[in-house]
Amino acid sequence: MLESIRKESKNEFLSNPILSSAAERNLQMIIEVLLDLGNHVIRKNNYPAPEKYTDIFEILCDRKILPEEKKDGLIKLAKFRNILVHLYTKIDKAQVYDILQNNFTLFKETAAQLIKNLQ
Repeated sequence: MLESIRKESKNEFLSNPILSSAAERNLQMIIEVLLDLGNHVIRKNNYPAPEKYTDIFEILCDRKILPEEKKDGLIKLAKFRNILVHLYTKIDKAQVYDILQNNFTLFKETAAQLIKNLQ
């Protein structure tokens, strides 16, 4: 679904509440999947338990499970997940569009790397 939403222009995205709402929900799910996979990798390897969501990506990058150069972007996604879940009245639709446009490869690569580490 997100691949088709990504094809929309920014103006269409911002003016269509169905598109933006669908993107928000799907981004939330994708980020939560990455966090869940990350937690599984951490448990499997007996790494220290994270205290907060951002710690998951800190631990995985520090342990070289995920590339260090991706750490800042992944931490921003974990923080954005908190906005989607807890501060939903403050969601910036333009930010949602930008995250969707600029992080799609990061989602796919991170998921693939985490799944590889679970096998």
